[in-house]
Amino acid sequence: MAYGDCTQAKLEANFSLRFSQTSSLIAGVEAIATSDDLQQTM
Repeated sequence: MAYGDCTQAKLEANFSLRFSQTSSLIAGVEAIATSDDLQQTM
């Protein structure tokens, strides 16, 4: 299969693959306060 002909549907059909998508990889990560040094550097 040429790269230009490659689609998700063809990959799933030809190689018995199943793709899953998530809305966010970091949804459960809590924010933390940044240090004064980091804020000044940025």
